[in-house]
Amino acid sequence: MIGSGIFIVSADIVRNVGSAGALIGIWILTGFLTVAAALSYGELSGMFPKAGGQYVYLKEAFNSLTGFLFGWSFFAVIQAGTIAAVGVAFSKFAAYIFPSLSEKMLLQI
Repeated sequence: MIGSGIFIVSADIVRNVGSAGALIGIWILTGFLTVAAALSYGELSGMFPKAGGQYVYLKEAFNSLTGFLFGWSFFAVIQAGTIAAVGVAFSKFAAYIFPSLSEKMLLQI
């Protein structure tokens, strides 16, 4: 799955590294890291065939408290931040189709 980050973050990366070639290199490097992470999760899911994903892996590797804290931080912070980022990306790109949604338009009551 390609998320909205690829459309938002690319300009910032080019601004920091200075060239489009370096941007492609960074995307290739992070692609390899993503494949390594996916293979690692595949191995973990084979070792611990239980429902719960990262919660189960952390609970088995460390202890129940670590899994519990991860579960609640995922629920309260990580997932909420992800949903907010997708909402910002949606509104940013929807403003090209619907100019009334752009950040230059102010809501006046």
